[in-house]
Amino acid sequence: MKQLEYDIVTICRRCKSGGAATQAQRKRNLLQIAVWLTAKHPGLKSANLRSSHVQFVVNQICTEKSTKSGEVLGSGRQKNLLSSLRWLLERLGKSGLLPRSNDALGIPRRNYVPATTRAVAVEDGLIANLAQHCEFTAMSLLLTREFGLRIEEAHKFRPCEADCGTHVALRGSWCKGGVPRTIPIRTQSQRAALDEAARVAGNGSLIPGGLSYIQHARTARELLASVGVNRIHGARHQYAQTRFAELAGFPCPLLGGPTVDAMTVQELSTDKVARLTVSKELGHGRVSVTNVYLGSATRRQAQPKADRELNRLLG
Repeated sequence: MKQLEYDIVTICRRCKSGGAATQAQRKRNLLQIAVWLTAKHPGLKSANLRSSHVQFVVNQICTEKSTKSGEVLGSGRQKNLLSSLRWLLERLGKSGLLPRSNDALGIPRRNYVPATTRAVAVEDGLIANLAQHCEFTAMSLLLTREFGLRIEEAHKFRPCEADCGTHVALRGSWCKGGVPRTIPIRTQSQRAALDEAARVAGNGSLIPGGLSYIQHARTARELLASVGVNRIHGARHQYAQTRFAELAGFPCPLLGGPTVDAMTVQELSTDKVARLTVSKELGHGRVSVTNVYLGSATRRQAQPKADRELNRLLG
């Protein structure tokens, strides 16, 4: 292992901020940065990082091409790498080497509102097929479909503890950011999913005995990919869109629902309340995040009066 890589591993081990997934991704990002730097500067140590080294990394991030698409890294990936680099520089007391604003580096702003739906329908036949290979993975995917859980939350889910009869209560240690939340049990399919998950998990979680979360997550990801499930997050999108239509009484914009120029004042208010509920159930703190799942109800060039009315209703 090169000196810089060793330094990064040591710092990551000592400074454990964020959840397990965040820490793992940050470590991968920093080791990738270390590979770039040591290829040009063999023997470089973290204590010797200078502005020229940081500028070299920024140039690499802006020009590096994806191994999958062959195109320049997307703005989201670029920002993730820069965020990890900032974290490292802060730990080294050298945060001044990198501007705090990505705009100053010429990184384009990420577009969080998709033009088409990213929802993925998870059929019962797929669940049954998965169960023949691993019931734990099948139940995790089922709970993701029925309750909009993140896949990590589904793996760590303990039915015996979470099932409160009328709702499920997620412990903070299962959730992103450590924020607990509750999700109502509304349908027979949700109740059936919980009962089946309880049968598989017993008094434990949906991680098989003898395996750590990381070990099971890796094997589960490989199993899901083998049956064609590469967009697990799409099940959350499906939940969000179904739940929004149930609450609002009309479909979301990504599925052809109305935008602000076609809504009445009452519909605008209903849209706001429905988005707030969906946001809470998905475990997000901001209503604006629902634009990723539902699309934006705000037209691009609304009239000033309509803009004022929308801003008033959205607080």
